[in-house]
Amino acid sequence: MFTLRPLTAADAHDIAGWRYPGPYAFYDTAADPQDLAELLDVGGWAPDSHFGAWDDALGDAPLAGFFTFEQAERGAGWGSSRRGGTCATSSDGTTRSSPWPSRSAPSGSAAPDPAGT
Repeated sequence: MFTLRPLTAADAHDIAGWRYPGPYAFYDTAADPQDLAELLDVGGWAPDSHFGAWDDALGDAPLAGFFTFEQAERGAGWGSSRRGGTCATSSDGTTRSSPWPSRSAPSGSAAPDPAGT
């Protein structure tokens, strides 16, 4: 189970420091100045658009991931990311870890490559 709540400015600064190894460095928020500026501009966020997730099974663990939602002329959009190296607890009680955001593998299998290669 995860606890979800709106992100705070402190959470945004925490996310800005997340780093991913090797080819997954593309997901580092700081790698794109515009992405970083948007993340840290908490006052510019639309209401109810940025939420964080904390894994209840890990106790006082740090922010595990976040979700963003936006309304656009042609519909809605969303994004998500997960702290690299965090564990996720599956419904069968097992844990797994992944170095990249928005991806997880079923227990006992290789994690998918986000580049699709």
